[in-house]
Amino acid sequence: MINIDLTAIHRMMTRHYGSRKMNVETIVERVSFIKPRELKITFDYDKECFVDMVRLNRRLNRYIGGVRHFFVSVNYKSIEIHVIFYWRRKLRDYDFEFSDN
Repeated sequence: MINIDLTAIHRMMTRHYGSRKMNVETIVERVSFIKPRELKITFDYDKECFVDMVRLNRRLNRYIGGVRHFFVSVNYKSIEIHVIFYWRRKLRDYDFEFSDN
């Protein structure tokens, strides 16, 4: 089950990094607009704050669950979080067995 708590992420970014603005962008296929493939969350942050990537990933791991990957990048003006979903079945769900060759 996919669980992303945007309110808790925004509250955490405001408390620890002085964020005041949040933008959310989604990348969606035309076929199924209900299931996005990718989610991009952009926050501004206070330049005086030190951004520790290990601590930030650990904090975000509490609020993002059941997704394939999430990446965090820190730019000059913003912190970007890319969340990648995996809606299709994985290969192991089809009972494939790969040979050693």
